[in-house]
Amino acid sequence: MALRIVEKNLENVQPELHGLYVKQKNGEYHLNISDLEDYFARRTADVAAELKITQLNEKRLAIEECCLRVLSGRNVMRNGEIFLRKHLEECLAIETMDGQRVGRIRGEDGKSLIGDGSDGFSTLTEAATRYVEQYPTVFGVEGGGKSSPAASLGKTITRQEFDSLDPISRAQRMRDGYTLVEGHPAALAKAAVRPGDKLLSRAEFDRLAPKERATRFAEGYKLVD
Repeated sequence: MALRIVEKNLENVQPELHGLYVKQKNGEYHLNISDLEDYFARRTADVAAELKITQLNEKRLAIEECCLRVLSGRNVMRNGEIFLRKHLEECLAIETMDGQRVGRIRGEDGKSLIGDGSDGFSTLTEAATRYVEQYPTVFGVEGGGKSSPAASLGKTITRQEFDSLDPISRAQRMRDGYTLVEGHPAALAKAAVRPGDKLLSRAEFDRLAPKERATRFAEGYKLVD
């Protein structure tokens, strides 16, 4: 007699085989096979890995296409697109509904945001546009105003420092005009200075009156230590 892995009851199981089954909380009886889960895990590991890669690529391509569309024609500050991508990666969730893959924009509470989509939910483009308009000096939105003091000073933040910040602090750094850079902080000051740049030492800066300091920044001087 062949044994079934799951039985609703043991009426059709020979009495001497009842001991091979374990009753579950839902009332079903499962055949006690010690390595069953490991067996299926090994069989499905490759498929699971391929599925994860496919899902990551699906999300990456959706974000790339959205950034290209939303940022087209804008005078985006250096690394502005990186900030936007980071934001979209954190709020976009792609799931299957009624056999279709759909994107959902999640709020901080994990719930889908209401928006202008055909299904009543916020779209990826809508989320990206809202984020871009929130930081006009970074993304070249018309009427965005002047650059921030941090941008004038050439202030930078490393990717490691940026990733360690909470979303609110990241947004504040963007608002302050920080530039995201790769590498060790010790090399950033050298990397920020280019041939022909107007430089102002910290000692010279400290001796200036507030009005003179503002004038130096307006003239494009960079503060160096």
